[in-house]
Amino acid sequence: MWVNVVATAVLFLVLHVAIWRLWPSNAPRVVLFFALAGGCIAGSLAASLLKEGPQLGTLFALAGTESLLVIFYSLVYGTLARSVSVTLLGRLLREKNSTLDFEVLLEEYLRSNRFDDRLHVMAQSGFVAVAGDQVALTEKGERLAKIAEFFGSVFSDGLEG
Repeated sequence: MWVNVVATAVLFLVLHVAIWRLWPSNAPRVVLFFALAGGCIAGSLAASLLKEGPQLGTLFALAGTESLLVIFYSLVYGTLARSVSVTLLGRLLREKNSTLDFEVLLEEYLRSNRFDDRLHVMAQSGFVAVAGDQVALTEKGERLAKIAEFFGSVFSDGLEG
């Protein structure tokens, strides 16, 4: 079973890096990410079926273990690829004495494409409508915002990102 888990993890990582490098995009591509993961897990399950036959316990353990690895990897990848905090730390690391004025950091962030990228993705997903210089919340966006506000109040004084 562990050979399947390791082989699937390596295959997923190689495919993920290759696809993201060959076709770069600022869009999150969450559906593609999880489709790739699901395909790798399905291949692993098929390989296990062919090798060992229909052993339900093995299949559940394999699917569960690989699913947990995908969840862990998606959290790590999301943090490294899109985190403002990690980006700021990297920016400070490249600076002499690892020091930079706050205003310079703020100005660089405001000029970055991350904010525009996120706004574009939200518009494509139907959460906001962009018209000229105006951004408006759609019904779909309002529902999501209310759900997020609810969970934010459950977990703490509110969620910020």
